[in-house]
Amino acid sequence: MANPRQRRKIKNPKLKRSRKVAKAKKKVSFKGYAYLKQHWNVSKSVTSNYSKLGLLSKLNQVSGSNSALGSNQGKPSWLDVPSYKNTDESQQNHSESATQSSKQNESENVSDTEFGEIEELLTSHPTSKKNRKGDEDYMYTDSELKNMSKSQIKKLIPKGFALIQKDSSGNVEKVIINDENSDDDGENPFNGGGTDEEDDLPAKPVAPKTQIAAELESLSKNAKKQERWCSDGQIGFAQEMINKHGLDYNAMFWDTKLNTQQHSVGQIKRIISKFLSSMS
Repeated sequence: MANPRQRRKIKNPKLKRSRKVAKAKKKVSFKGYAYLKQHWNVSKSVTSNYSKLGLLSKLNQVSGSNSALGSNQGKPSWLDVPSYKNTDESQQNHSESATQSSKQNESENVSDTEFGEIEELLTSHPTSKKNRKGDEDYMYTDSELKNMSKSQIKKLIPKGFALIQKDSSGNVEKVIINDENSDDDGENPFNGGGTDEEDDLPAKPVAPKTQIAAELESLSKNAKKQERWCSDGQIGFAQEMINKHGLDYNAMFWDTKLNTQQHSVGQIKRIISKFLSSMS
């Protein structure tokens, strides 16, 4: 039995029913750039529209099912390393026929992971060395690796991996990381700088794939650049750092009293440069 309050709700003529179904059917108005509105297809998704216009819907293409673009979809990054590529087709055919039977036997033991493919990269090669037992070993011996320069070894290491050289007792002697953007071979990768300096490098120009992308590039060149000002906290942080360390960014990075937010070297450089440009 309904109470009096519920009866009043039913009898109230001003009471409106929910229109959730009507809200779902409401057309979404395009609020993007006016030039894109002319070529936008509302019946397709954002990713489909961007690909048709020759644009990227996501800056980070490492996530999702469409993580790789073009012919590299589902292809490991180290397949483009010069040490993995075999320019001689005859040697490549020989290596494929020689390792076909061994791969079938090892497919049950070696899981289909990145480490399994790296193991194949090091072993399934026609010029690989053999140990005393006659089993196939790695492509290069320890003595050959010691005679190589760092630039030669970096060409053999896939991007994102490193080579750790140890002595007979197991102590680490050398760590070589494949960093394509690093020009200094003697640079310590653990200096706190990381790869933040890559943000300061100019981006490589990419030719537009469609006429719409070319028009957008021409419009962006004439667009007014927004001026960015330092906040009060950034001004105080930059002044204290410059008064104490000058322009020594590594010393600023390791200053635990002033660098309480644990800014990297690249972030500190951007804050200081923004502060100096605002003062001029």
